[in-house]
Amino acid sequence: MANANDPYTVLIIGNGFDLNQGFKTGYKDFMESDFFKSIVENNKLARFLKSKQDASLTDNHKSLRWIDIEKELKQYSLFSEHRQGMRDDLKNDFIELKQKLVTYIKSIDTTKINKEAKSFEIIQDMVDKSSAYLILDFNYTDTSEQILKLLVPPDEIKNRIIKVHGSVQNENIIFGVEDGADLVLRDHDFLRKSHHLYFPAVDVFNNLQLPSKIIIFGHTLGITDTFYFEAYFTSTSEQGTRKDIEVYYHSEKGMDELFSRLRELTGENLTGLRMNNNFKPIKVN
Repeated sequence: MANANDPYTVLIIGNGFDLNQGFKTGYKDFMESDFFKSIVENNKLARFLKSKQDASLTDNHKSLRWIDIEKELKQYSLFSEHRQGMRDDLKNDFIELKQKLVTYIKSIDTTKINKEAKSFEIIQDMVDKSSAYLILDFNYTDTSEQILKLLVPPDEIKNRIIKVHGSVQNENIIFGVEDGADLVLRDHDFLRKSHHLYFPAVDVFNNLQLPSKIIIFGHTLGITDTFYFEAYFTSTSEQGTRKDIEVYYHSEKGMDELFSRLRELTGENLTGLRMNNNFKPIKVN
């Protein structure tokens, strides 16, 4: 563990990190894969998600994202309550969907690292400039590990990465909705991330207290991850412990959505977050 005088950096990464590497890990990619298509006919949950995806393409000319599929699970809980037979099938359908997702993600070759990508550059720069660092990895892939293998000794990697949502390598992915989700029945609690047997309950708040620099890349800070971030961003918007906070975004719309989430996570005090820290939004070209 670093001490208070060390230049200590924490990097938070989400699915956009893998997409920046060129890996097809998006929700749209999964739904267009043979892995997903193979269950649509007999899996009511998969059919529901496909109908939502088709509707989004028709209405908005864009596909749903992972944060949206988690929202749709809540909607399906309500939807299934009023249809005979769907409630009993939901758990089996959910388990099958998750298994297919694991199989699909495992089929992606994450060893083919793009050293020209911004995602590689950020980790390389962090390793070069920080005496201590930690990666809070919300992805199911081992991409961050594969990058570190190219930069540091193998025995150093284990203590540098926390897999917040598990990994497909260990087949223990955490997939579902947040604790505060308004599910129709207690019988549907298996949809909650915290209900998962291998839920790691990572203390994100304390992991963000010590570093002098925090980098967010490819993570939307979405609603389903609110409980990881809310306490920290609320506190750092109210007190004068200045940190360097770099937030990467891909488009103007992405920046607007990220700022909206930060406003919510700070209790409508984005101004305090920006005033009390060295806050730097950075566009990824």
